[in-house]
Amino acid sequence: AGAMAFLIAIFPTNPDDCSQKIYTIIPYCKNWLGDLHYISAGIFFLILSYISVFIFTIGQKTEARSGLINENHIYVFCGILIFVCACFIPFRFFSHATFIFETIALASFGFTWLVKGRAFGDKGIIGRVLYGEEN
Repeated sequence: AGAMAFLIAIFPTNPDDCSQKIYTIIPYCKNWLGDLHYISAGIFFLILSYISVFIFTIGQKTEARSGLINENHIYVFCGILIFVCACFIPFRFFSHATFIFETIALASFGFTWLVKGRAFGDKGIIGRVLYGEEN
């Protein structure tokens, strides 16, 4: 995922008008550079989805807890949301669709990262609901 993020930053997207100044390390207006950007972004989001669904759930408690909200459900839901947003990115349903789908996908992964890192705390009601811990 880190290598793909590096490639996303290196390769620019194609501007609508090649007479515009491109502010990136590779300042050329070539279609194949934009293709590399989008391919790298697609792989990046697929890896984030994989991490959320399959890596973050490793070693978690497998017994079913009461309620719909627990950490494994959050990881799987957000991973699927990342995947769906990544699939919608190539289609321009409306103005700024790419930006909105990328933002949702990145925010979903950020949320799973915060849950996994217990940034919201693991004591009290949050610990009982999300992590199944008795405090």
